[in-house]
Amino acid sequence: MKALSAKEFAAAEAAKRKPSTILIGDGNHSLATAKSCWENLKTQPGIDKEKHPARYALVELQNLHDDGVVFEPIHRILEGAKPDDIQSTLETAWGCKATPFVSPQPIHSVVL
Repeated sequence: MKALSAKEFAAAEAAKRKPSTILIGDGNHSLATAKSCWENLKTQPGIDKEKHPARYALVELQNLHDDGVVFEPIHRILEGAKPDDIQSTLETAWGCKATPFVSPQPIHSVVL
């Protein structure tokens, strides 16, 4: 445990942040989505705010400093493609029309 603690202190120092007990990486935003759904649902009349299943989320905890667990980023890189062509292809495939973000953008979004 002491070695892992040292790794977190070193990582925090390198990133110029405070050491953390728990870091949450919500790669698919499922935890954020679950929380948003619960926040909306709990305002509805008749919802049992103590026992409703939407109040809870299943998560997996991993030790980010364990050398046996390697996390790799997921990159989606398209080379030589035109953004308008990509958007048009996706809109056709998904049967929808994209609309631009308006301020403020969702906190987890990347707008180019």
